[in-house]
Amino acid sequence: MSSDTRHLPRSFDLTQLPQTMPDVDALAALETHVAASASPASAAPVIMRFMPVGNTPVLKQKLMKGAATSYFQDVVRNLKKKLGLKAGDPLFTYINSSFAPAPDEVLGNLYNSFGTQVGEMRQLIVYYSTTPAWG
Repeated sequence: MSSDTRHLPRSFDLTQLPQTMPDVDALAALETHVAASASPASAAPVIMRFMPVGNTPVLKQKLMKGAATSYFQDVVRNLKKKLGLKAGDPLFTYINSSFAPAPDEVLGNLYNSFGTQVGEMRQLIVYYSTTPAWG
């Protein structure tokens, strides 16, 4: 272990640290975000394509629409119902086969950030499995 500490400061002066954003700016940023979320574009339905992984049952209807303002947990609940799973049965969902979204994630945010253009239609690709599939 090296005792070379010449690059490390011995003490900090907390008054020299940058100040946080003033409350007025934070409030303005929040109002801008809320106004953007309430735009007509975010009210459009989200088109989702459901893809099974492994030995999970295949849905008869792979494309579904959902409200942009709904939460991802609503999608999981409806998916379980369509697959005939009970409320306590495990169902793992992944967006674009890369990450599992939080249940309280807003569907419109996922669609805007991770939607994929498939032919003429933009879709949110949701992979689902009854056993863990990715990370």
